[in-house]
Amino acid sequence: MSTAEKLNSSPALTGLPRPGLVSNIGITPAKWVKGFVLYPLFGLTAQAAQKKRDRGVFLEGKHWRYAPDKSVMYNWKEIESWYDGQI
Repeated sequence: MSTAEKLNSSPALTGLPRPGLVSNIGITPAKWVKGFVLYPLFGLTAQAAQKKRDRGVFLEGKHWRYAPDKSVMYNWKEIESWYDGQI
């Protein structure tokens, strides 16, 4: 029996996440997120989001803005509405 099989069958670990398995933890992001967070939400890379900003598809103040530290933040709820066809 492999180590992984022993861990998975251990009565002491019943109810705990098993090693090597991804657990589905529901995390709701904040209203404004960094570009890398758009990928797990929409499959949109930070580079693709920047192109949408540069081309005027994503509007400053609505879809994106500068944070106080001058990093670019995205409003994922507005981007979701944009994907749904609600401009």
